[in-house]
Amino acid sequence: MKIHLVFVSLLSAVVYTQQVVIVPESQCRTSCHQNALAFAYTYGFPLYSFAKYVNPRYLNNETNSLYHSRKLAGADDTGFVRPNADTVYSVAFLDLSENDIEIQVPDFGERYWVWPFYDMYANDLANIGSITNSSAGKYLLRFDSENPGVVTEGLKGGYKAYLNLPTPYGITLPRILVEAGTDDIVAVNKLQDGFGMAVLPRFSPPVAPALNLSMFSRPEFVYTPGDNTLAEVVLRLTAELAPYNEPYVKQDRSWVRQTLLEAGIHYENNSFVQPPDTNLTTAVATANASNEALQITPGLTLRLGGNWTCRASRVLGAFGSFYTARYSTASRGYLALTSEQVTYPVNNDFVIGKDQAVLFTFSRKPEINKGGFWSLTVYNGEQYLVKNDLNRYALGDRSNLTFPDGTSYNEEDVDGPFNIIIQANDVPPPSNWTSNWLPAPDGGGEVKITLRFYGATDAMTNGDWEYPEVSVVNAIRG
Repeated sequence: MKIHLVFVSLLSAVVYTQQVVIVPESQCRTSCHQNALAFAYTYGFPLYSFAKYVNPRYLNNETNSLYHSRKLAGADDTGFVRPNADTVYSVAFLDLSENDIEIQVPDFGERYWVWPFYDMYANDLANIGSITNSSAGKYLLRFDSENPGVVTEGLKGGYKAYLNLPTPYGITLPRILVEAGTDDIVAVNKLQDGFGMAVLPRFSPPVAPALNLSMFSRPEFVYTPGDNTLAEVVLRLTAELAPYNEPYVKQDRSWVRQTLLEAGIHYENNSFVQPPDTNLTTAVATANASNEALQITPGLTLRLGGNWTCRASRVLGAFGSFYTARYSTASRGYLALTSEQVTYPVNNDFVIGKDQAVLFTFSRKPEINKGGFWSLTVYNGEQYLVKNDLNRYALGDRSNLTFPDGTSYNEEDVDGPFNIIIQANDVPPPSNWTSNWLPAPDGGGEVKITLRFYGATDAMTNGDWEYPEVSVVNAIRG
Protein backbone atom coordinates (compact mmCIF):
# COMPACT_ATOMS: atom_id res chain seq x y z
CA MET A 1 0.00 0.00 0.00
CA LYS A 2 1.42 3.39 -0.99
CA ILE A 3 1.29 6.04 1.75
CA HIS A 4 1.31 9.82 1.75
CA LEU A 5 2.66 12.16 4.39
CA VAL A 6 0.22 14.90 5.35
CA PHE A 7 1.80 17.81 7.18
CA VAL A 8 -0.15 19.39 9.98
CA SER A 9 0.17 23.11 10.66
CA LEU A 10 -0.03 24.10 14.31
CA LEU A 11 -0.28 27.85 13.64
CA SER A 12 -3.03 28.30 11.06
CA ALA A 13 -0.69 27.11 8.31
CA VAL A 14 1.94 29.62 9.34
CA VAL A 15 4.53 27.03 10.33
CA TYR A 16 4.66 23.59 8.81
CA THR A 17 5.98 21.31 11.50
CA GLN A 18 7.57 17.89 11.35
CA GLN A 19 4.40 16.31 12.72
CA VAL A 20 3.04 13.94 10.07
CA VAL A 21 -0.03 11.85 9.57
CA ILE A 22 0.30 8.68 7.51
CA VAL A 23 -2.54 8.50 5.01
CA PRO A 24 -3.20 5.67 2.52
CA GLU A 25 -3.11 6.70 -1.13
CA SER A 26 -6.82 5.96 -1.46
CA GLN A 27 -7.56 8.67 1.11
CA CYS A 28 -5.01 11.23 -0.11
CA ARG A 29 -6.72 12.65 -3.11
CA THR A 30 -7.66 16.23 -3.85
CA SER A 31 -7.28 17.69 -0.34
CA CYS A 32 -3.73 16.39 0.19
CA HIS A 33 -2.56 17.60 -3.19
CA GLN A 34 -4.35 20.93 -2.85
CA ASN A 35 -2.74 21.64 0.53
CA ALA A 36 0.65 20.59 -0.82
CA LEU A 37 0.18 22.94 -3.76
CA ALA A 38 -0.42 25.87 -1.40
CA PHE A 39 2.72 24.99 0.54
CA ALA A 40 4.77 24.65 -2.65
CA TYR A 41 3.73 28.13 -3.76
CA THR A 42 4.61 29.54 -0.34
CA TYR A 43 7.90 27.68 -0.23
CA GLY A 44 9.03 28.56 -3.75
CA PHE A 45 7.95 32.19 -3.98
CA PRO A 46 11.40 33.61 -3.02
CA LEU A 47 12.78 31.91 -6.13
CA TYR A 48 10.47 34.11 -8.19
CA SER A 49 11.80 37.16 -6.35
CA PHE A 50 15.32 36.01 -7.25
CA ALA A 51 14.32 35.59 -10.90
CA LYS A 52 12.62 38.98 -10.98
CA TYR A 53 15.77 40.60 -9.60
CA VAL A 54 17.89 39.01 -12.34
CA ASN A 55 15.53 39.65 -15.25
CA PRO A 56 16.12 41.79 -17.24
CA ARG A 57 19.03 43.77 -15.81
CA TYR A 58 21.46 40.96 -15.00
CA LEU A 59 20.51 38.26 -17.51
CA ASN A 60 23.82 38.48 -19.38
CA ASN A 61 26.00 38.93 -16.32
CA GLU A 62 28.42 36.47 -14.79
CA THR A 63 27.91 34.78 -11.45
CA ASN A 64 30.39 35.36 -8.62
CA SER A 65 31.14 38.91 -9.77
CA LEU A 66 30.14 42.11 -8.00
CA TYR A 67 28.10 44.73 -9.82
CA HIS A 68 27.97 48.12 -8.15
CA SER A 69 25.29 50.78 -7.98
CA ARG A 70 27.30 53.97 -7.90
CA LYS A 71 24.56 56.19 -6.51
CA LEU A 72 21.77 56.06 -3.98
CA ALA A 73 18.51 54.50 -5.12
CA GLY A 74 15.99 56.82 -6.72
CA ALA A 75 12.52 56.78 -8.22
CA ASP A 76 13.71 55.08 -11.41
CA ASP A 77 15.18 52.10 -9.55
CA THR A 78 12.69 49.23 -9.69
CA GLY A 79 14.98 46.20 -9.32
CA PHE A 80 13.31 45.23 -6.07
CA VAL A 81 10.61 46.62 -3.81
CA ARG A 82 11.19 48.98 -0.91
CA PRO A 83 14.85 49.81 -1.51
CA ASN A 84 16.45 51.97 1.12
CA ALA A 85 17.73 55.41 0.20
CA ASP A 86 20.53 55.50 2.78
CA THR A 87 23.05 53.02 1.43
CA VAL A 88 24.51 52.15 -1.95
CA TYR A 89 24.21 48.55 -3.01
CA SER A 90 26.43 46.10 -4.79
CA VAL A 91 25.16 42.71 -5.89
CA ALA A 92 26.56 39.33 -6.87
CA PHE A 93 24.71 36.17 -7.80
CA LEU A 94 26.46 33.25 -6.17
CA ASP A 95 27.30 29.89 -7.70
CA LEU A 96 29.10 27.61 -5.24
CA SER A 97 28.34 24.45 -7.19
CA GLU A 98 32.03 23.69 -7.76
CA ASN A 99 33.95 26.67 -6.37
CA ASP A 100 34.64 28.54 -3.16
CA ILE A 101 34.99 32.32 -3.25
CA GLU A 102 37.62 34.41 -1.52
CA ILE A 103 36.07 37.64 -0.23
CA GLN A 104 38.20 40.76 0.23
CA VAL A 105 37.04 43.58 2.53
CA PRO A 106 38.59 47.08 2.70
CA ASP A 107 38.98 49.23 5.82
CA PHE A 108 35.74 51.11 6.53
CA GLY A 109 36.86 52.99 9.63
CA GLU A 110 33.79 54.11 11.59
CA ARG A 111 31.37 53.92 8.65
CA TYR A 112 28.34 51.60 8.71
CA TRP A 113 28.58 48.71 6.26
CA VAL A 114 27.24 45.20 5.97
CA TRP A 115 28.00 42.37 3.56
CA PRO A 116 25.20 39.79 3.91
CA PHE A 117 25.17 36.41 2.19
CA TYR A 118 21.79 34.88 1.39
CA ASP A 119 20.85 31.38 0.37
CA MET A 120 18.69 30.80 -2.70
CA TYR A 121 15.55 31.58 -0.66
CA ALA A 122 16.78 34.93 0.73
CA ASN A 123 17.68 33.63 4.18
CA ASP A 124 20.36 35.98 5.53
CA LEU A 125 22.70 33.37 7.00
CA ALA A 126 26.15 34.97 7.10
CA ASN A 127 26.80 38.65 7.82
CA ILE A 128 30.03 40.57 8.10
CA GLY A 129 30.04 44.29 8.77
CA SER A 130 30.40 47.11 11.25
CA ILE A 131 27.64 45.90 13.60
CA THR A 132 29.42 42.54 13.99
CA ASN A 133 32.83 44.27 14.33
CA SER A 134 34.20 42.59 11.21
CA SER A 135 37.62 43.82 10.16
CA ALA A 136 39.37 44.39 6.85
CA GLY A 137 40.95 41.33 5.28
CA LYS A 138 39.94 38.16 3.48
CA TYR A 139 37.10 35.72 4.16
CA LEU A 140 36.23 32.39 2.53
CA LEU A 141 32.70 31.81 1.20
CA ARG A 142 31.85 28.09 0.95
CA PHE A 143 28.98 25.72 0.27
CA ASP A 144 28.26 23.77 3.45
CA SER A 145 24.79 22.28 3.80
CA GLU A 146 25.49 20.99 7.32
CA ASN A 147 26.91 24.05 9.08
CA PRO A 148 25.61 27.34 7.64
CA GLY A 149 26.70 30.70 9.04
CA VAL A 150 29.89 32.48 10.07
CA VAL A 151 32.67 30.21 11.35
CA THR A 152 35.53 31.83 13.30
CA GLU A 153 37.30 28.78 14.73
CA GLY A 154 39.69 26.33 13.10
CA LEU A 155 40.56 28.78 10.33
CA LYS A 156 43.37 28.25 7.83
CA GLY A 157 44.91 30.33 5.09
CA GLY A 158 44.83 33.63 6.97
CA TYR A 159 41.06 34.02 6.65
CA LYS A 160 39.13 36.18 9.11
CA ALA A 161 36.19 33.75 8.95
CA TYR A 162 34.53 31.10 6.83
CA LEU A 163 31.12 32.10 5.45
CA ASN A 164 29.05 28.96 4.89
CA LEU A 165 25.96 28.88 2.70
CA PRO A 166 23.67 25.81 2.76
CA THR A 167 22.62 26.13 -0.90
CA PRO A 168 24.98 26.12 -3.89
CA TYR A 169 23.16 29.11 -5.38
CA GLY A 170 22.60 32.38 -3.56
CA ILE A 171 22.85 36.13 -3.65
CA THR A 172 24.82 38.78 -1.81
CA LEU A 173 23.96 42.45 -1.45
CA PRO A 174 26.66 44.55 0.27
CA ARG A 175 25.46 47.91 1.59
CA ILE A 176 27.54 50.98 2.49
CA LEU A 177 26.13 54.01 4.28
CA VAL A 178 26.33 57.33 2.43
CA GLU A 179 26.78 60.20 4.85
CA ALA A 180 24.93 63.49 4.39
CA GLY A 181 26.40 65.59 1.61
CA THR A 182 26.89 64.76 -2.05
CA ASP A 183 30.70 64.53 -1.87
CA ASP A 184 30.58 61.38 0.24
CA ILE A 185 29.49 59.22 -2.68
CA VAL A 186 33.01 59.50 -4.12
CA ALA A 187 34.49 57.96 -0.97
CA VAL A 188 31.81 55.26 -0.95
CA ASN A 189 32.52 54.32 -4.57
CA LYS A 190 36.20 53.92 -3.68
CA LEU A 191 35.22 51.56 -0.87
CA GLN A 192 33.07 49.58 -3.30
CA ASP A 193 36.12 49.16 -5.51
CA GLY A 194 37.92 47.73 -2.48
CA PHE A 195 35.50 44.80 -2.32
CA GLY A 196 36.87 41.65 -3.92
CA MET A 197 35.56 38.25 -5.01
CA ALA A 198 37.97 35.62 -6.37
CA VAL A 199 36.82 32.17 -7.47
CA LEU A 200 38.76 29.24 -5.97
CA PRO A 201 38.12 25.81 -7.58
CA ARG A 202 37.39 23.05 -5.05
CA PHE A 203 38.71 20.17 -7.17
CA SER A 204 35.79 17.98 -6.14
CA PRO A 205 32.66 16.88 -8.03
CA PRO A 206 30.06 19.64 -8.54
CA VAL A 207 27.15 19.58 -6.10
CA ALA A 208 24.77 21.11 -8.68
CA PRO A 209 24.78 22.29 -12.30
CA ALA A 210 26.46 25.63 -12.92
CA LEU A 211 24.07 28.57 -12.49
CA ASN A 212 23.47 30.47 -15.73
CA LEU A 213 21.53 33.67 -15.13
CA SER A 214 20.12 33.64 -18.65
CA MET A 215 17.81 30.80 -17.57
CA PHE A 216 15.53 33.38 -16.00
CA SER A 217 14.60 34.67 -19.47
CA ARG A 218 13.02 31.36 -20.45
CA PRO A 219 9.30 31.95 -21.12
CA GLU A 220 8.18 29.39 -18.54
CA PHE A 221 10.03 31.36 -15.85
CA VAL A 222 8.64 34.79 -16.79
CA TYR A 223 5.32 35.97 -15.41
CA THR A 224 3.38 37.33 -18.38
CA PRO A 225 -0.36 37.81 -17.77
CA GLY A 226 -2.25 35.93 -20.44
CA ASP A 227 0.60 33.48 -21.03
CA ASN A 228 1.65 32.32 -17.56
CA THR A 229 0.03 32.73 -14.18
CA LEU A 230 2.27 33.80 -11.32
CA ALA A 231 1.59 30.50 -9.57
CA GLU A 232 2.72 28.52 -12.60
CA VAL A 233 5.97 30.48 -12.80
CA VAL A 234 6.66 30.05 -9.07
CA LEU A 235 6.05 26.30 -9.21
CA ARG A 236 8.16 25.79 -12.33
CA LEU A 237 11.03 27.69 -10.75
CA THR A 238 10.64 25.54 -7.65
CA ALA A 239 10.84 22.38 -9.75
CA GLU A 240 13.94 23.68 -11.51
CA LEU A 241 15.86 24.90 -8.47
CA ALA A 242 14.61 23.22 -5.29
CA PRO A 243 16.27 19.85 -6.00
CA TYR A 244 19.70 21.49 -5.66
CA ASN A 245 18.77 24.02 -2.99
CA GLU A 246 17.27 22.30 0.04
CA PRO A 247 16.14 23.86 3.35
CA TYR A 248 18.92 24.90 5.68
CA VAL A 249 16.92 23.35 8.55
CA LYS A 250 18.13 19.78 8.09
CA GLN A 251 15.12 18.08 9.68
CA ASP A 252 12.83 19.82 7.17
CA ARG A 253 14.49 18.38 4.09
CA SER A 254 12.69 15.06 3.81
CA TRP A 255 9.18 16.36 4.48
CA VAL A 256 9.63 19.39 2.25
CA ARG A 257 10.77 17.12 -0.57
CA GLN A 258 7.77 14.84 -0.04
CA THR A 259 5.31 17.73 0.15
CA LEU A 260 6.65 19.23 -3.06
CA LEU A 261 6.18 15.84 -4.71
CA GLU A 262 2.55 15.83 -3.55
CA ALA A 263 2.26 19.25 -5.22
CA GLY A 264 3.43 17.83 -8.54
CA ILE A 265 7.09 18.88 -8.33
CA HIS A 266 9.36 16.07 -9.48
CA TYR A 267 13.01 16.31 -8.47
CA GLU A 268 14.19 13.60 -10.87
CA ASN A 269 13.38 15.62 -14.00
CA ASN A 270 12.87 19.16 -12.62
CA SER A 271 9.26 19.26 -13.73
CA PHE A 272 5.98 20.56 -12.38
CA VAL A 273 2.79 18.70 -13.30
CA GLN A 274 -0.29 20.06 -11.58
CA PRO A 275 -2.13 17.27 -9.73
CA PRO A 276 -5.62 16.46 -11.07
CA ASP A 277 -8.61 18.26 -9.56
CA THR A 278 -6.48 20.95 -7.90
CA ASN A 279 -6.78 24.69 -8.34
CA LEU A 280 -3.86 27.13 -8.48
CA THR A 281 -6.02 30.13 -7.62
CA THR A 282 -7.17 28.38 -4.46
CA ALA A 283 -3.56 27.49 -3.61
CA VAL A 284 -2.51 31.13 -3.84
CA ALA A 285 -5.51 32.20 -1.74
CA THR A 286 -4.55 29.65 0.92
CA ALA A 287 -0.97 30.93 0.95
CA ASN A 288 -2.20 34.49 1.37
CA ALA A 289 -4.59 33.46 4.15
CA SER A 290 -1.66 31.91 5.99
CA ASN A 291 0.20 35.17 5.54
CA GLU A 292 -2.69 37.04 7.11
CA ALA A 293 -2.71 34.60 10.01
CA LEU A 294 0.99 35.23 10.50
CA GLN A 295 0.35 38.88 11.24
CA ILE A 296 -1.75 38.02 14.32
CA THR A 297 0.10 34.95 15.54
CA PRO A 298 1.29 35.50 19.14
CA GLY A 299 5.03 35.65 19.48
CA LEU A 300 5.77 36.32 15.82
CA THR A 301 4.82 40.00 15.77
CA LEU A 302 5.97 42.53 18.36
CA ARG A 303 3.51 45.29 19.31
CA LEU A 304 5.50 48.50 19.68
CA GLY A 305 2.73 50.96 20.52
CA GLY A 306 0.10 52.71 18.46
CA ASN A 307 -0.18 50.84 15.17
CA TRP A 308 3.56 50.10 15.05
CA THR A 309 4.65 46.49 14.85
CA CYS A 310 7.74 44.57 13.83
CA ARG A 311 8.62 40.97 13.19
CA ALA A 312 10.13 38.93 15.99
CA SER A 313 13.80 38.18 15.40
CA ARG A 314 13.12 34.51 14.62
CA VAL A 315 11.04 35.45 11.57
CA LEU A 316 13.24 38.23 10.23
CA GLY A 317 16.09 37.75 7.79
CA ALA A 318 16.76 34.08 8.57
CA PHE A 319 13.41 32.30 8.69
CA GLY A 320 14.17 28.74 9.74
CA SER A 321 11.00 26.66 9.27
CA PHE A 322 8.74 29.74 9.12
CA TYR A 323 8.12 29.42 5.41
CA THR A 324 5.08 31.68 5.41
CA ALA A 325 7.13 34.46 7.02
CA ARG A 326 9.74 33.94 4.32
CA TYR A 327 7.03 34.19 1.65
CA SER A 328 5.62 37.33 3.22
CA THR A 329 9.00 39.05 3.29
CA ALA A 330 9.91 38.04 -0.26
CA SER A 331 6.70 39.63 -1.53
CA ARG A 332 7.03 42.79 0.58
CA GLY A 333 10.73 43.60 0.95
CA TYR A 334 13.17 41.20 -0.69
CA LEU A 335 16.54 40.48 0.96
CA ALA A 336 15.79 41.66 4.47
CA LEU A 337 18.59 41.68 7.02
CA THR A 338 18.52 39.92 10.39
CA SER A 339 17.49 41.72 13.57
CA GLU A 340 21.10 42.08 14.77
CA GLN A 341 21.54 44.46 11.84
CA VAL A 342 18.25 46.30 11.55
CA THR A 343 14.76 46.63 13.00
CA TYR A 344 11.93 47.29 10.53
CA PRO A 345 8.91 48.76 12.37
CA VAL A 346 5.84 49.03 10.15
CA ASN A 347 2.63 51.01 10.33
CA ASN A 348 -0.48 51.23 8.20
CA ASP A 349 -0.42 52.07 4.53
CA PHE A 350 -2.25 55.29 3.72
CA VAL A 351 -4.28 56.76 0.89
CA ILE A 352 -4.23 60.55 1.03
CA GLY A 353 -5.89 63.19 -1.08
CA LYS A 354 -4.15 66.21 -2.53
CA ASP A 355 -5.36 68.26 0.45
CA GLN A 356 -4.19 65.75 3.05
CA ALA A 357 -0.93 64.76 4.70
CA VAL A 358 0.43 62.09 7.04
CA LEU A 359 1.97 63.60 10.17
CA PHE A 360 4.52 61.74 12.32
CA THR A 361 5.05 63.16 15.80
CA PHE A 362 8.19 61.80 17.49
CA SER A 363 8.48 62.25 21.26
CA ARG A 364 12.29 62.24 21.07
CA LYS A 365 15.22 60.93 19.07
CA PRO A 366 15.46 57.17 18.44
CA GLU A 367 18.10 55.34 20.49
CA ILE A 368 20.73 53.90 18.16
CA ASN A 369 24.05 52.25 18.98
CA LYS A 370 27.29 53.82 17.82
CA GLY A 371 27.81 53.15 14.14
CA GLY A 372 24.10 52.75 13.42
CA PHE A 373 21.52 55.13 11.97
CA TRP A 374 17.79 55.47 11.37
CA SER A 375 15.57 56.66 8.54
CA LEU A 376 11.93 56.93 7.45
CA THR A 377 11.33 56.18 3.76
CA VAL A 378 8.19 56.74 1.71
CA TYR A 379 7.06 54.57 -1.22
CA ASN A 380 4.26 54.70 -3.75
CA GLY A 381 1.57 52.06 -4.21
CA GLU A 382 3.97 49.85 -6.18
CA GLN A 383 6.48 49.98 -3.30
CA TYR A 384 9.03 52.05 -5.23
CA LEU A 385 10.51 55.40 -4.27
CA VAL A 386 8.36 58.43 -5.06
CA LYS A 387 9.42 60.73 -7.89
CA ASN A 388 9.60 64.28 -6.53
CA ASP A 389 11.11 67.69 -7.19
CA LEU A 390 13.49 67.50 -4.21
CA ASN A 391 14.84 64.04 -5.12
CA ARG A 392 14.24 63.26 -1.46
CA TYR A 393 13.12 59.78 -0.52
CA ALA A 394 13.98 59.42 3.17
CA LEU A 395 14.58 61.49 6.29
CA GLY A 396 16.53 60.51 9.38
CA ASP A 397 19.44 61.28 11.66
CA ARG A 398 21.71 62.30 8.76
CA SER A 399 19.16 64.72 7.30
CA ASN A 400 18.65 68.39 8.03
CA LEU A 401 15.68 67.78 10.30
CA THR A 402 14.72 70.54 12.69
CA PHE A 403 12.83 70.75 15.96
CA PRO A 404 9.72 72.99 16.02
CA ASP A 405 11.77 75.97 17.24
CA GLY A 406 14.15 75.64 14.30
CA THR A 407 16.98 73.99 16.23
CA SER A 408 18.88 71.42 14.18
CA TYR A 409 18.25 67.76 14.96
CA ASN A 410 22.01 67.23 14.70
CA GLU A 411 22.72 69.26 17.84
CA GLU A 412 23.98 66.48 20.13
CA ASP A 413 22.74 68.00 23.39
CA VAL A 414 19.23 68.79 22.12
CA ASP A 415 16.33 66.35 22.24
CA GLY A 416 12.55 66.45 22.36
CA PRO A 417 9.50 66.25 20.10
CA PHE A 418 9.85 66.74 16.34
CA ASN A 419 7.71 66.05 13.26
CA ILE A 420 7.99 64.53 9.82
CA ILE A 421 5.24 65.18 7.29
CA ILE A 422 4.36 63.23 4.15
CA GLN A 423 2.50 65.47 1.72
CA ALA A 424 1.95 65.54 -2.05
CA ASN A 425 4.93 66.68 -4.12
CA ASP A 426 2.82 69.31 -5.87
CA VAL A 427 1.57 70.76 -2.56
CA PRO A 428 4.77 72.04 -0.90
CA PRO A 429 4.47 73.05 2.76
CA PRO A 430 5.74 76.38 4.14
CA SER A 431 9.52 76.88 4.20
CA ASN A 432 9.77 76.13 7.92
CA TRP A 433 8.51 72.60 7.15
CA THR A 434 10.69 71.90 4.11
CA SER A 435 13.48 70.15 6.02
CA ASN A 436 10.96 67.78 7.62
CA TRP A 437 8.91 67.07 4.48
CA LEU A 438 8.85 63.78 2.58
CA PRO A 439 7.05 64.26 -0.76
CA ALA A 440 4.21 61.87 -1.63
CA PRO A 441 3.06 61.30 -5.24
CA ASP A 442 1.63 64.28 -7.10
CA GLY A 443 -2.01 64.70 -6.19
CA GLY A 444 -1.67 62.30 -3.26
CA GLY A 445 -2.59 58.66 -3.56
CA GLU A 446 -1.34 55.46 -1.96
CA VAL A 447 1.55 55.89 0.46
CA LYS A 448 3.63 53.14 2.07
CA ILE A 449 6.32 53.81 4.65
CA THR A 450 9.25 51.93 6.14
CA LEU A 451 11.03 52.96 9.31
CA ARG A 452 14.52 51.47 9.66
CA PHE A 453 16.72 51.36 12.74
CA TYR A 454 20.22 50.08 11.96
CA GLY A 455 22.02 49.07 15.14
CA ALA A 456 18.96 49.70 17.33
CA THR A 457 19.32 49.54 21.10
CA ASP A 458 17.04 47.30 23.15
CA ALA A 459 14.93 50.35 23.95
CA MET A 460 13.58 50.34 20.40
CA THR A 461 11.74 47.04 20.93
CA ASN A 462 11.28 46.60 24.70
CA GLY A 463 8.85 49.48 25.22
CA ASP A 464 11.30 52.04 26.62
CA TRP A 465 11.15 54.25 23.51
CA GLU A 466 7.79 55.72 22.52
CA TYR A 467 6.99 55.24 18.85
CA PRO A 468 5.74 58.26 16.88
CA GLU A 469 2.07 59.10 16.70
CA VAL A 470 0.78 58.93 13.14
CA SER A 471 -2.27 60.81 11.91
CA VAL A 472 -3.83 61.95 8.65
CA VAL A 473 -4.25 65.74 8.74
CA ASN A 474 -5.09 68.58 6.41
CA ALA A 475 -2.21 69.49 4.12
CA ILE A 476 0.03 72.18 5.57
CA ARG A 477 0.14 75.11 3.18
CA GLY A 478 2.05 78.35 3.13
